[in-house]
Order: sequence, then structure tokens, then C-alpha cells
Amino acid sequence: DLEALNRIMQSYLLSSIKKYMDDLPGLKGSAIILDDNSERIYPIRMRPRFTWHGGDAPTAIRAKKEL
Repeated sequence: DLEALNRIMQSYLLSSIKKYMDDLPGLKGSAIILDDNSERIYPIRMRPRFTWHGGDAPTAIRAKKEL
């Protein structure tokens, strides 16, 4: 909720959260990180998770196929 973030954000944030969100590219995975320690906002883009096993937990034992 952008309004709730604007109410509780620190005084070092000069612009509103909505402006930072509007400046993000319209790409999947775009986000912002608010860092209270360094008092900055970082725009980021998360990449999708690709695994050779399709996202399942890998196993060394093959399941027995029922006929």
C-alpha cells in the first residue's frame, strides 16, 4: 500500500514512494528496496529463477513407475 509507506517512510526520502514506483521500467521483476541504514532507495530488477530440474527438489533416487 503506497499510502501507508508514504506515512511511515523516513524523513530522508524527499520524493514520494509513488514517484519511485512510477520511475521503474514496466518490466516484470522491477522493484525498489528501501534501505534505512544507508538512507537510500535502490531500483532493482529480479531475474526469474531457472533451474535444470524445473524447480523441484532434486533427488538421487528415481521413483518407481507403476504400470
